[in-house]
Amino acid sequence: MKINILGIGTMGSQVASLLAILGYEVIAWNRSDLEAKQKKCQRNRRILGRKLTDAGGEIHFTNDVKTLSAALTIETLEENLDTKKQVIRQLPYDLSIHGFFSNTSSYRPEEIHPAAGGLHFFNPIQTLRLVEHLTPPQPTKQGNQLIALLAENNFTMVDVKANRGYVGNVLLFAEISATLKLVDNYKYTTETIDQITNSIGRETSIFSIIDLIGIDTTKRILDNLHEEDSSIYVSPLLSKAMSLNIYGRKNRTSILEVING
Repeated sequence: MKINILGIGTMGSQVASLLAILGYEVIAWNRSDLEAKQKKCQRNRRILGRKLTDAGGEIHFTNDVKTLSAALTIETLEENLDTKKQVIRQLPYDLSIHGFFSNTSSYRPEEIHPAAGGLHFFNPIQTLRLVEHLTPPQPTKQGNQLIALLAENNFTMVDVKANRGYVGNVLLFAEISATLKLVDNYKYTTETIDQITNSIGRETSIFSIIDLIGIDTTKRILDNLHEEDSSIYVSPLLSKAMSLNIYGRKNRTSILEVING
């Protein structure tokens, strides 16, 4: 069994590692930094291997998308529609025949490619064994087998509709939007917000979640959701953080440095 993965960032490295553990031969494409991406996948595989039995699949890496041979494909590229389409156009095979899923939920699959379905994993995969699933227009045997295999390995598969954000990110990013609006417009402190949210049941600070997602990714998703829902607030704090090279956990910084700085 073979699967192609497009993009080996935060989510792509986890998805590639998971599929190798499940026994797939994974061909992972990334434009550059293949050595670093390989190390990231090795690290994620060790982490996931504590929760799952490793079936011994392999991950191979390439930086030439045109060398990918026909297989079920999952894209985990950055949250930029032009970037996704540019890479997908270079694939040398028909996605509608072999199956295609997008890991993003901030675009509708049909916006990315006519053959796309949705397979939205949550970060971190080993903790949140939850996948939002949207069946592609032309389901394939390979795609159906993957869905069944994930369910067999105790992933909760939730069928969703084709709205931007599906369910999980609509709920989460509405909370992120509202939290940052409280900071910007009403000058609430992060301590006050954490005190309230912790008291009503959120164990993890929303600011820690922003850092985990990545400040740049958080902004892109908020921008995408705002295009369909003007009530979603996009805080200028996110752009300010990025201008200061503050991206969250990925470079060991935090949005708190901007808010409390």
